[in-house]
Amino acid sequence: MKVQVAHLYHGNQFRGYGLAVNGEVIDQVASIDISTQPGKIPTATVVFYLDEEMIDNPVRIDLYKSKCQR
Repeated sequence: MKVQVAHLYHGNQFRGYGLAVNGEVIDQVASIDISTQPGKIPTATVVFYLDEEMIDNPVRIDLYKSKCQR
């Protein structure tokens, strides 16, 4: 899995930043706060909007296996 900051454009106009995983922009991002400090690795704090399906139908992830289970 490759996580990247995404530069979002509408035509040639820069609209802001997003977050992408494997080249796909993640939906429902409310905000991203990118923090940089000299001599430290930059960090990003991402806030997501949660909808009813996300809350009522969670994915089970077994940390000892590599696949998601529903």
